[in-house]
Amino acid sequence: MDLAKSNNEIRQRAWYYSKVHGSQKSGCRLHSQCGIFKSTDAGKTFRSIATPHSDHHDLWIDPEDVNRMIIGDDGGAQVSFNGGAHWSTYGNQPTAQFYRVSADNHYPYRVLSAQQDNSTVRILSRSDGNAITENDWTSTAGFESGYVIA
Repeated sequence: MDLAKSNNEIRQRAWYYSKVHGSQKSGCRLHSQCGIFKSTDAGKTFRSIATPHSDHHDLWIDPEDVNRMIIGDDGGAQVSFNGGAHWSTYGNQPTAQFYRVSADNHYPYRVLSAQQDNSTVRILSRSDGNAITENDWTSTAGFESGYVIA
C-alpha cells in the first residue's frame, strides 16, 4: 500500500511524536511510528505492523540487528526480536506512562498515579513478599491525566 503519498496514517500527529527511523544495514528499511509502518523499499510503500498497544512515542532499532526493536507507547514498552512480526506483552514488565505521581500517609505509604490510556493505580511502597509485583497494584479513584490523592 502506498501510504507515503496518499494516506494520512503515516503523517498523523506530525507535531507530536511522528518520526521515521531508517536503517542502512537492512537496505533502507524505514519505520514510521505513529502507527507502526514498515518499508523495505526505501519509503516507496509501507505496510502496517501490529503491536500490543497504540499511541507509539518512540522506537529503538538495534543498529547491529535491525530485527531487534523496542517500542515505547502509552502501555509502556514492548520488544521484538523478529522485525515487528511478534512483540513481547506489556504485561510482563513494570512499565507504564504515568502523568503525576503522589504518595499518601498510609503505612507503609502508597504510591498513586494515573496511567495514560489505562487505569488509575496505587501500590504499597513495600511488599509482604520478596518483591513488589503486578499483584501488588490495586485500582484507585481518578482518571487518566488528573492528580490522584488519598
